[in-house]
Amino acid sequence: MNAHDEALSILEGIYDYNAMELRAQVLYSLERYDEAADIYKELCDNSKDEDLITNYIAALVRSGNHTEVENVIAEFKTLLRKKFEFTYNAACSYLEAGNISTARDYLVSAKRICEDSLTSEGFSQQEIGDELAIIETQIAFIDQKIGNTEEALHSYENIVNNVKPSDVAVNAVSVNNLVTLRVRDEVDSLRKLNFLKNEKIMKRLVQSQKESIGFNQGLVYLHMEEIDTCRNIVNDLRKLYPENDLFPLLAAAILWNDKKFKKTEGALKKYAENFPENSMRVKLSLAQIYLSQDDVSAAIKTLEEIQELKHTPVMISTLVTLNERIGDITSAISVLEDALENISEEKPMYLSILRKCAQFLLKLERYEEASDKLKLLLSHNPKDLHTLSSLVIALSHFDAEQSHEYEERLPSVNTEVDLDTLELEGFVMPTFERKDKTKASELVEKKKTKRRNKPPKDTSRPIDEERWLPLYERSYYKGRRRNNKSNRMAQGSAPTMAPATKSNTTKPANTKPVRPTGKKKNNRRKRRGRRR
Repeated sequence: MNAHDEALSILEGIYDYNAMELRAQVLYSLERYDEAADIYKELCDNSKDEDLITNYIAALVRSGNHTEVENVIAEFKTLLRKKFEFTYNAACSYLEAGNISTARDYLVSAKRICEDSLTSEGFSQQEIGDELAIIETQIAFIDQKIGNTEEALHSYENIVNNVKPSDVAVNAVSVNNLVTLRVRDEVDSLRKLNFLKNEKIMKRLVQSQKESIGFNQGLVYLHMEEIDTCRNIVNDLRKLYPENDLFPLLAAAILWNDKKFKKTEGALKKYAENFPENSMRVKLSLAQIYLSQDDVSAAIKTLEEIQELKHTPVMISTLVTLNERIGDITSAISVLEDALENISEEKPMYLSILRKCAQFLLKLERYEEASDKLKLLLSHNPKDLHTLSSLVIALSHFDAEQSHEYEERLPSVNTEVDLDTLELEGFVMPTFERKDKTKASELVEKKKTKRRNKPPKDTSRPIDEERWLPLYERSYYKGRRRNNKSNRMAQGSAPTMAPATKSNTTKPANTKPVRPTGKKKNNRRKRRGRRR
């Protein structure tokens, strides 16, 4: 660092071509990418050197100026087919912008160009593999990002164990990403991360790579439940990189693990207030905490403060759902209206949001507002029958005449369709395979012979004139017979009792029953205990 500062002071005031190029390289090494990009741009205006253009696009990628990167790519398209470094830098720009598919295509192209060019120049396979390591690391990262973890894991292991690139930064990135895929192997992951904390290795890494390694180290300690060590690492990292939002999240996880929920909320709020431009992930975590506490209004307010996601489909859908959940329909509609006002009509997302807005208004039975949205939607695609039919339904609730006008634009229904033919069209009779056809025919004949016709009714018997009355109301109904068992005599070997008279109805002196002596039979049920 001191050598770079000293070099800058020496180059100060020298505007020679070579001195300016050296100054841009020093600024790039000091991670002052915007200044380096400005110098490279000035040099590229006067020279079309391919290496200079490649360095210029690398500085633009690091500074996050993706719009200017696209302009440079459009201007120097020929370099995409012959210089793999230029193609690789273009892929990195698309990757940071979120265009993963294009980034992967560019990386595959850069790998092919690299192999062809280095082979033709006579490089060995080991040297070619060493040069390809950085490209393969980025491809593995894309595989990891899209969920192809097995392929990513295989690529990282091949780079670390077999290729062993000479570039320390490439090896460190591969090891760090490999650790994120081996979550369960905590001891081995911690050993590898501690090795990367070597001073010689850390000097070769840029700030973002150092922050990522430090965060993963703290995360491993948190998984191992070594909370004090994790807390110390987080505190040191927050002092070194106060603007990074990963470390407040890790500190909040420690507080949440200690069940200090109010302190967790306070820590995230404090960071969001101090660094609002870097607080997207912090605010998302804060909104999640509010939702876990059923404080939907606070969650909505927090989500509305995230400018980076303000008019994205996921944020629009979330805010509409949450506002509808608390019954604030006006705010839900205003979210959709605000999105339609701020999104260009040329974008495909505009029509999608417009359709969702119309469907939402129809669901709320606000037909006049829904019809306005449907008319606007129909103006973009007049042949959309689904929109046209929805508009007819919406207008029918308040303007029957206009509804009839739009109804005439719908295709006429064919009333001359033969419904029987339509039902039988495409109907296939099931077929059954019969092994013995003779037996089947004999079985049918046998069944037919068993069927008998019913005999005619006997009209010689007198007709009951009370047949329409219920059975119990007919004159000849005698009622049901009762099975009066109480008057029957006792059966079996038990002694019979004389009928009760005045002389023998008095209560005997000894009322306790006499228990029979002798052993009980084995097949007799056991008496259950009396419940108290």
